[in-house]
Amino acid sequence: MSIVLTNGKYYIARDEAGKIIKVQNKSEAHDFQSIKRAIDVKKKCCGKTKGYYVFDTALDKMRRKEPQYVLTDGKNYIGYDHVTEKNIVVNDYDHSVKLKYTKILNILKNLSEDILHKSNWKIVSAAEIKEDLSSVENLDIERLLESDSLFDIGFNTISKRKIYLMLELAKVEREVTDIYHAMEFHNYNVCNGFKMYKLLQERLHHRRKIKDEIHKIDYIVSGICGELSAKQILKNIRRMDHRQYQPRALKELFEM
Repeated sequence: MSIVLTNGKYYIARDEAGKIIKVQNKSEAHDFQSIKRAIDVKKKCCGKTKGYYVFDTALDKMRRKEPQYVLTDGKNYIGYDHVTEKNIVVNDYDHSVKLKYTKILNILKNLSEDILHKSNWKIVSAAEIKEDLSSVENLDIERLLESDSLFDIGFNTISKRKIYLMLELAKVEREVTDIYHAMEFHNYNVCNGFKMYKLLQERLHHRRKIKDEIHKIDYIVSGICGELSAKQILKNIRRMDHRQYQPRALKELFEM
């Protein structure tokens, strides 16, 4: 995870003497570690950084690429032997197979019996292992918005929370897809049909809650980058309370 300053083409870096320079290669950009440090440099060197904005490379990577997953038992991982063309057990993350969820699920289903029963294999996101997202699992954005500690938790923490939420959103999307297919392929009686409706409603409510928090984090990040006060950021977020859904096709469903 890197916090950089860019104008979309060039990046801010430092030479050996510590002076501000501009580079085209993202890998050569200076990592400011926090958005506050990046903004401080932008203010101090306003001439050289005019037109530049704060950019989080980790979140950009998550947006551009579907999350990858690995198979692990908490200690070992599932890798691949190119000589035998078979999946094997490896003891380090770097040599593990990292793929999209559906492909990792397919590997799990086709593991050999000796590997499958050797341990309790679970599908875990690669980002969760690399970023240690356990520290933001219980971060309460709503509480922070109502307090004076919004700017004290650090941009990296907020970014990690968004990565955690994006992974949770992907998980809920898979659950919703399973429910949709169960309803498509099976006929339920009145009792079980209502249970399926409530299950779907609960998952959709949870999905909406995750999406709303992601939007709030986007407001926080954009607000900090725009040097807005906590009060201004909160005002922008509260506008979400007045949103209304516009039906795409079945308007009669919303005329009750």
